[in-house]
Amino acid sequence: MAGLLYDHTSGYPFLVSRLCQLIDEDVSIQKNFHSKKAAWTQAGFFETLRMILSEKNTLFESLSDKLYTYPTLNNMLHSLLFTGKSITYNYYETAVNIASMFGFVKI
Repeated sequence: MAGLLYDHTSGYPFLVSRLCQLIDEDVSIQKNFHSKKAAWTQAGFFETLRMILSEKNTLFESLSDKLYTYPTLNNMLHSLLFTGKSITYNYYETAVNIASMFGFVKI
């Protein structure tokens, strides 16, 4: 479970805490997972990912606001994610710096 959490969150404290909370409090009471032990499995983890991606939370709202505030960041991430364009790390490139600072990309 620790490996799944780290692989999907890179240890980001809010995400780790929220995923654990959802597994413990919400997934474990679903009829599919009839117990806390059953919820703390790969299936329970992926159910929790589905839940967190569909909820409104402060982290996702903050990240969305950053995309509106920094159009160059938005354009760069769009190119990276939707066209597959490679982005070379350049400290002096504003969009790359902002993406790194806000945690959109890992360098």
